[in-house]
Amino acid sequence: MRLACIAIILGGVAKLVGQTPYQIGPPASWVKVREPVLAAPHLATEGTETLLSDRQEAVRSSGVEQYWHVAYRVLDEGAVQQNSQLEIVFDSSYQRLVLHAVRLRRGDRIIDQLRPGRVRVAQRETELDEQIYDASLSVVVLLEDVRRGDIIEYSFTRRGSNPVFGSHYTAQPVLQADVPVMQRYFRLVWPTGRPLFITPLQTDLQPKITTVGSTTEYEWSARNVPAQIPEPNLPSWYDPYAAVQLTDFASWSAVAAWGDSLFPDAEIPATLQPTIERIRASSESPERRTLAALRFVQDEIRYMGVEIGVNSHRPYLPATVMRRRYGDCKDKTLLLVTMLRALGVTARPALVSTTYREHVAGFHPTATVFDHALVQLELGGRYYWIDPTELYQRGGLRDVAAWFGSALVLGGGGNSLVPMEGMGSPDPTTDVAVTFSLGGRHDSATMHVVTQYRGATANDIRAWIGARSPKELRQQYTNFYSELYPTIRSDEQPRVDDNETDNVIRTVERYTIRDFWAGGTAEHPTGKFEPLELSRAVPQATAADRKMPLAVRQNAHIHYVINATIPDGWNIRPREEHMTTPAARFSRRLSVAGSVFKLEWEYETLADHVIPAGAAEYVKQMARANDLLVFSITPPGDRTETADGTRINWSVLMAALLAAAFAVMGAVRISRTQAAVAGAAPGSSLVPPAVRRDELVGLGGWLILAGFGITISPIRILFTFSKTLPSYSASTWAALTTPGMSGYDPFWAPVLMFELFGNIALLVFTILTAWLFYTKKRQFPRTFIWVVGGSIVFSVLDMLLMSFVPVSDPTAIEWSRQFGRTVVAAIWIAYMLRSQRVRNTFVK
Repeated sequence: MRLACIAIILGGVAKLVGQTPYQIGPPASWVKVREPVLAAPHLATEGTETLLSDRQEAVRSSGVEQYWHVAYRVLDEGAVQQNSQLEIVFDSSYQRLVLHAVRLRRGDRIIDQLRPGRVRVAQRETELDEQIYDASLSVVVLLEDVRRGDIIEYSFTRRGSNPVFGSHYTAQPVLQADVPVMQRYFRLVWPTGRPLFITPLQTDLQPKITTVGSTTEYEWSARNVPAQIPEPNLPSWYDPYAAVQLTDFASWSAVAAWGDSLFPDAEIPATLQPTIERIRASSESPERRTLAALRFVQDEIRYMGVEIGVNSHRPYLPATVMRRRYGDCKDKTLLLVTMLRALGVTARPALVSTTYREHVAGFHPTATVFDHALVQLELGGRYYWIDPTELYQRGGLRDVAAWFGSALVLGGGGNSLVPMEGMGSPDPTTDVAVTFSLGGRHDSATMHVVTQYRGATANDIRAWIGARSPKELRQQYTNFYSELYPTIRSDEQPRVDDNETDNVIRTVERYTIRDFWAGGTAEHPTGKFEPLELSRAVPQATAADRKMPLAVRQNAHIHYVINATIPDGWNIRPREEHMTTPAARFSRRLSVAGSVFKLEWEYETLADHVIPAGAAEYVKQMARANDLLVFSITPPGDRTETADGTRINWSVLMAALLAAAFAVMGAVRISRTQAAVAGAAPGSSLVPPAVRRDELVGLGGWLILAGFGITISPIRILFTFSKTLPSYSASTWAALTTPGMSGYDPFWAPVLMFELFGNIALLVFTILTAWLFYTKKRQFPRTFIWVVGGSIVFSVLDMLLMSFVPVSDPTAIEWSRQFGRTVVAAIWIAYMLRSQRVRNTFVK
């Protein structure tokens, strides 16, 4: 039935295909024919290389003619497979196609391939899945006997332009590709005196301009253009290729005037009048009337577009839409605007770009940047944007509000391109609460999941649930968790509560997990928690060294809580991790209250992209966020994460004792070495040099302040050391350094051992320094300088290393404090080197 309807709709197109789908002939006289350079050195060694890309357009009163001449070389077998057939697309409702040449070049031979038996014409419907039908045709030429190293060359002209644009002209020729191009040209033949606005995009290439009589020629040319390889995960609005935007629209108001001419003040068809009267009688509230009209257009008029010729942009009248009971975005928009105006609501059509969104403002005003239509309405002095093509929308006007960044309002006067005010709530759109009841290693666990969806997320979930039977819904929910828990079993049919008034959907699920402790080894099993919705939302690691913006999933805001109950209680240290970038923020909190362990995550996107300069930090932070998504635990009575935090870590203790022994031996050795340098032979006494009465001597002056600092240094180091000791307990050490555990990071072990050895060394040598100070040993100044300098180096290295583990990076304030400590240390070092009192006092 569907195929029969399509055939009826496109019957006129089929007749046109049967008549004159294409012609074969020479180029028009206005065309400047160029030949590819065949003898130039190769620009590539594999794939394809383009020898010539020549595009020429002539703008005439009868329309636009587009001439193309392309030549490329296939360099390997894969290129032969992918590039041995040509496809030329044109819209048969207003364009005519003329083929000029199709040939192979192999050495000095030229092999003609343009023969009627090798040319096929096909209806080209690439948007069938989106319910859009047009009159595009594909002329396909099947090349024969193509071999590696051959040059494929073809040329053609498309004559005609879409009459919906009237006399307006818009184009955006590309000056770069993802393969190297030896010669690239774009030539525009333009009526002299007619305004033309040229906007370069990602290029500094300027045109050569020549005026001859009534025409002006603009020509862009470049040679040996390197391939532009797009980086992964680009925003939809970002085009990595150099191009030029051409248009004769002077302003957005001019574009709006063109668009307004497509949306007439339509009459209300008789078939629509009863619906309008029913809505009018149902409520006096303008908002409720608006919502009722929106529901009718969304739910009763199915989405399908027949976009042939001018109807690519001009909507069908409401009478036609009501008769067909289908329409695309512009058809539905005109229908809804007509209904709202009849109901006394101020409404206007508006054009938006689903691709470029708010970045539309970065283009010179043009019509072809827009690909979607919706409705702007005014109620109570406030503007709302509603999309009649959406399905399953519920709630009030704020709940159904659409947002595409910027919109071109038609018939509104004033500034036509306006920003769209977002109506989104600051609250999470997905809120998940999971409760686990855990037992021993051989016991099953139960999982209770309550999820609330709001706003646009609720609309999407409503559509997703509505497309599934109860059996399918239960199976797909279970499959979702089976990736994490293979032995999971659904205990009951998921319950769905749909509050259409507030546009909130609440789902309740109950499961039993037979083997929760399936991770780890047989001797040391583990279980794990993971917020699966967040695992799919938080981006995975990607290349951080970028020259192009990095896309970020827009409008994601997820709050996820896991409460786990276990009879023996928990011994987990509460902690929080936060990270914020200009594009996203993430947090995780761990807390324990009696027998309940609470894990809480929140993730929210703040922008749709990250600029290249910020990509490295963003990727780093999101990698840390991914590390914090999985939390592993061990069963009661056999736990590492929840074990007694005071249990001795013998391996670390032995390493610490060994480090302390080496530090003490080093201190003693340094002391003795310095004594030998300073004085006499072993066994003899050293007589201090004579000091005049008027010279400074003794532990006075600034040495009192130095002595105070020297005295408290060992105490300060011991206090700092005591705060980090829990990190070296057996349980915490395992949690931080064992793969799969909650806090694991490969850098934790080296960072903690660096801090351990460094603090032990500083403790030993500060004690040595204090002893040398109070005994007035002459080796004190040199020891003081080395200890102070070493402590500064240790602090800086420790702050740098901390940036590699999942804790907060040192802040600007912390770095400024470190800088201040460095300055103070430098002052005391200079004092020890230059002070007369120091030289006179430390002489023993």
